[in-house]
Amino acid sequence: MQIAYLEDRPLDQEQMLILLRAWIEERSPQSAVTIFPDAESFLFALEDQHFDLYLFDILMPGQDGLSLAQELRAQGNESPIVFVTSEIDYVLAGYKVAATDYLLKPIEKAELFQVLDRVAKALSSNRPALVLDHVEGLETIFIDQILAVEAADKEVIYSLKTPKKSRQIRLRDSLQAVEERLADLGFGRQFQRIHRAVLVNLSFVQRIEQSTVLMQDGQTFPLARNRRREVMAQYLAYRKARAAERSGRASEAGKLGQPGGAK
Repeated sequence: MQIAYLEDRPLDQEQMLILLRAWIEERSPQSAVTIFPDAESFLFALEDQHFDLYLFDILMPGQDGLSLAQELRAQGNESPIVFVTSEIDYVLAGYKVAATDYLLKPIEKAELFQVLDRVAKALSSNRPALVLDHVEGLETIFIDQILAVEAADKEVIYSLKTPKKSRQIRLRDSLQAVEERLADLGFGRQFQRIHRAVLVNLSFVQRIEQSTVLMQDGQTFPLARNRRREVMAQYLAYRKARAAERSGRASEAGKLGQPGGAK
């Protein structure tokens, strides 16, 4: 679960970060949190990043958390929003933007963990996943965790996104079987073969270079010369489709807000 935490006060940032890191370590090691001091920096990051949960302080200089939530909903963004505030009077306002919950400052560990557990459970129930059988036993991994899959002899190596660095899982399988499995789940366009031995998740690609593909976590994978043009075309098509999807959601949300729109 990718968490965006919007808070302008350094002390509140520090206290919340301690609690969030504790929850991640205890309950969800694959999760990560990114802190933003204002709405502007958050909106800039949102152009290229996806977040599963938003923790918004309400009272902030510039654009406040409530108006930011309204903007996200108007764009069709349906990710859970939890307001963090010291003013109980603002709690009712949160329901106008379908806020998932609210937390009153000072934040209590038990209350925060309860909210995070509930959101994580709801997300996981709708999150496409694979079950891998490796040396440590059966393990469920989510599709949006997979950075890349590499072939190595008669095995494959999954590179997974984690908060600190990529994690790898090695097991007996073929890259073709993995590719077919992902396609059967509807992710054939998102995962592209860039080399006979490498399959990458286009949502994590940072840049396509002459002979390598640079991922957002800094890893690089070899790009076959005869695959470069096709990979570039598929990457651009994927990004265009994602942008159109976001635009479509925003348009539908705008229609719902107009007089005479859907009830």
